[in-house]
Amino acid sequence: MKNTMNFGEMKWKVKMKTNKITTEQMELLVYDFFEKSSLVVVPRFDAMNGCYYEDKTSVYGKKYIRIVDHECDILSVSKKMFLREVEIKISVADFKADFKKKHNHSGNIKNFYYAVPYYILDKIKDLVPENAGILVAEIRQKTNRYDELIGEEWILKKYKSPKNNNLASPIDDKQLNIMFRIGYLKYWFHRKRTEKEEKKVGWF
Repeated sequence: MKNTMNFGEMKWKVKMKTNKITTEQMELLVYDFFEKSSLVVVPRFDAMNGCYYEDKTSVYGKKYIRIVDHECDILSVSKKMFLREVEIKISVADFKADFKKKHNHSGNIKNFYYAVPYYILDKIKDLVPENAGILVAEIRQKTNRYDELIGEEWILKKYKSPKNNNLASPIDDKQLNIMFRIGYLKYWFHRKRTEKEEKKVGWF
């Protein structure tokens, strides 16, 4: 993608490396989109994460309750303690494969969104369930303070609002603390993995 702008005798040509977005880029866009309205935003949240609660009917005196019943690409908690899920899809085939899963992104999820790049929107928007919202990644031109074009960047916009799941309940502080813990464990795991990869490169 090439853009040319004239400023007097000057021409600015800016070209993006690619107009295709990666899953990792989408994750960052989703984080930026929800960060200010959330208590926590956790990527790749596993269905096995949960908490133990007292249960006198149980042989062990406690019961394990999962926070969600399926893996979430992005799981955030709103300021009112409701869960919001985002499913990232960067291709039409990837989007269609989501409907082959055993779950349907229900459970205790207050709001559910699909996050997709602009170049597949027209092919999938009519397939999106009525209750789901749509977030679209678009390319925006970047300018400096002199309004000169200096590049392009990905941004995320809301294309369609989701319907509220009125059966969803707010999570409690115990569950929120688990999500904080999972979030920071993922951060440090990523840091350690990155460091190992950098050391491997250093050997050559």
